[in-house]
Order: sequence, then structure tokens, then C-alpha cells
Amino acid sequence: AAIVQSNRETRPLSLLMIDIDHFKTFNDTHGHPAGDLLLQEAASAWSAEIRAEDFLARLGGEEFALLITGDERDAVSALVERLRSRMPAAQTCSAGVAVRIPGDSPAELLSRADTALYAAKSAGRNRTMFAGDRSSTRGGAEAAARA
Repeated sequence: AAIVQSNRETRPLSLLMIDIDHFKTFNDTHGHPAGDLLLQEAASAWSAEIRAEDFLARLGGEEFALLITGDERDAVSALVERLRSRMPAAQTCSAGVAVRIPGDSPAELLSRADTALYAAKSAGRNRTMFAGDRSSTRGGAEAAARA
């Protein structure tokens, strides 16, 4: 519905796909109750960082989607980095971002965000990739080392 409305009103819209890195290892090491708690704590921490009009949903497993109004790259990047910095239990996450292109179907937007997420994970995890982009933003020690 948000994509249809965005197309009708020509409002900027971005879809973020977020995946908790090495979640299976976390579950295997700490147990499924700890994994469930990690998912709940991550969703709660992220919800505190987003606006009321934004929509966060768990897609399944350790993967979440966040639909936000706006497409300004610096603002979207700053939001994603705030979300990534709020990961509980010293875990990291990877994110893929797709900005709505006028006429995008929900499936097309989701596919581009998912492809960007896969690129972030393939590039070493703990980073954000934008659809159609070869660059990423890294978190943690890698970001501090580059600063």
C-alpha cells in the first residue's frame, strides 16, 4: 500500500533489508531462547530510532524490512548506521537499501533491496550497501579505522 501511495503522490520511499550477521552461530552458541531475545531486543532498539510513519517488520528468521519515507542518501545512511549501532549483545548486522524508482512494484523494490543486502553480506557483513552501488558503509572497528 505504501508503494502504491508513494507512486501516486510521487513521495520518496526507501526499503531497508536488515539481516543479523551470523545469527545461526549465535543461536547454536547461546541457545534458541537467547536468539529469540536477541531478535526482540533488536526490533525494540530499532523501533526507538524510527519515526511513527515508518514501518518495521520481521520477514522471517533473522531478517527484517524497514519501509521509510525519504530517499536522501545521507539521511538514509545515517538512519541505517544508527540502527546498526543499536544491535544488542555485541552482534552486527548487514543492510541493503533500495530507493523507490517511480513505477516500482513492491516485488521490484523488495528484489533490489534484497540484492543490496546480499551484496553487503558477500562483501564481508557488518555493512550497508545501496542497490545499484558498489560502495558500502562499514561499522565497528572498520569505520573507526577509516575515520
